[in-house]
Amino acid sequence: MGMIGNFFRTDKETVLKLQRDELSLYDVIYDGRDFSKYADEEANLDISKLWHVIHFTLSGNKDWGSTEEPLSKVIPTRNVLNDNVLNEEDMGYGPAIFVSDTEVQEICSALKAVTLDWLRAKYSPSEMLANNIYLAGVGIEVEEVYQHLECIAAFYNKAAQENQYVLFFIN
Repeated sequence: MGMIGNFFRTDKETVLKLQRDELSLYDVIYDGRDFSKYADEEANLDISKLWHVIHFTLSGNKDWGSTEEPLSKVIPTRNVLNDNVLNEEDMGYGPAIFVSDTEVQEICSALKAVTLDWLRAKYSPSEMLANNIYLAGVGIEVEEVYQHLECIAAFYNKAAQENQYVLFFIN
């Protein structure tokens, strides 16, 4: 068990229904009865427990502080995205946070500049440990983080191509 980071992408209409509590995100994702109405089969992305390591490496910020840098929004939080809380539905460790279609485009563009060499230059296990980053000190290699970032970049790219919103939650 642990704190697992999850992404979900869908259209604006579904986000509005979720915000108005006409739908439950939990039911849409996990119940699956009407999943195809709201998203395709590749609409979910589980990034395991690396969400905090990824956020810290991309942003240099442990506390989820507010910033306009697109890379600090890759792993969205209340502070970074100006309270873009989807609704009050608890997904395990609080509600989902949404990234608008416009913000998705910005993030997608910013992620194109992230290479393995760029990540190696920013990746610091000792800084993560000093800043109490979740999973710091368990021997995570930069290549593993980069593999997850490639999946995240592809996920944002698909959302950008389809003018979708991205939701993020921890369960």
